[in-house]
Amino acid sequence: MVKKLSTLLYDLTEEYQIIGISSPLKDYKICWLINNTHTIQLTRYKDFNLILKNKKKEGFSYFSYIDSSSGTNYFLLSNKQEKKVLLEEISIDYLFIVKNASRLFDKKQLISSIKKIKNIQTVIPVDLKKIKEINTFLTELEYHQDETIKQA
Repeated sequence: MVKKLSTLLYDLTEEYQIIGISSPLKDYKICWLINNTHTIQLTRYKDFNLILKNKKKEGFSYFSYIDSSSGTNYFLLSNKQEKKVLLEEISIDYLFIVKNASRLFDKKQLISSIKKIKNIQTVIPVDLKKIKEINTFLTELEYHQDETIKQA
């Protein structure tokens, strides 16, 4: 008789906030502008790779900053790369992701300040409950972050 193991699911969405950004600007320019308007230093690392519906591994630009004093992690990922889309449920160009935000984190204030950046067209909060496979995406993001830290 074969025993079926139960699967333990952990909801990662409690730890993350995602803000969608639409802009014609290049990813490095958006990072530079965000870095200059906030007290973070997003840095480019190896592309974030994910196997999409086409069964091919696709790379998306990946920037990261870890605030060692608060433990908050910031990421900027392209959502669109050469006609491929990372999270199909939202039609935006970039994902600005905050993990382990401190109690002082104000998502509305962050959205407001990013909206003021020239050539940023749209800034929206992303409802993680509407994203299929969000926990898979966030798990892969955590694996990628761990790999990036090891290589740094």
